[in-house]
Amino acid sequence: METPEGVVAWIEARLRAAGDPARAVQEQRYLKSSRPFYGCGVPAVRRVAKSAIAEFGIGTRDALEPVVEALWAGEPFENRMVAIEMLVLRLALLGRDDLRWLRRWIAAGETWALVDRLSTAAAGDLVSRDPLGAEVVLDCWAVDESFWVRRASMLALLPSLRVSDDRWGQFCRYAEALMDEREFFVRKAIGWVTREVAKRRPDTARPWVEAQLGRMSSVTRREAIKYL
Repeated sequence: METPEGVVAWIEARLRAAGDPARAVQEQRYLKSSRPFYGCGVPAVRRVAKSAIAEFGIGTRDALEPVVEALWAGEPFENRMVAIEMLVLRLALLGRDDLRWLRRWIAAGETWALVDRLSTAAAGDLVSRDPLGAEVVLDCWAVDESFWVRRASMLALLPSLRVSDDRWGQFCRYAEALMDEREFFVRKAIGWVTREVAKRRPDTARPWVEAQLGRMSSVTRREAIKYL
């Protein structure tokens, strides 16, 4: 079997071929990142991730982990994007204990462009599969020293909240505790999740929004009331 380094080299060659130097400059500036960029769009990144899994037969946890860790440790921004997409494609190999792994990546994610996909698509899937077991982990995330992890404590509930109110009380508990945060990305997350629930079930969101409106920042309020 190919070494993790060999798989990463294969992936990087395809990212390079799919990249656009002009787009790379624009994306680096937009995300205010010091990392090098290939200039690949999300569809291209996902195609490369899917192709790598098929090409190298990555079907077990033992095969997946060293490859995605090697990608995450690399310098190019899209390496981390591919690592996340490979995790998302192989979520069936992961369980609740892997939330600790995702927490490390989220804390080091540097930008919403990485953190949000990790939080919703990856952590969100694990939480929806084992909501009660994952609640203990998310309780810790909600008070984590990293604001990205605090943001993720709420975003990880989003896939579940899109289909039911089962985790609404849990979200409200985190949101109320974090309402006075001055960090933009935490404030935005409170509003984002509330907006998504209000869009689908306004009668669920409205009483809570009315009760918390006086505490909400303008960023949170703008999102929360959009569909109310």
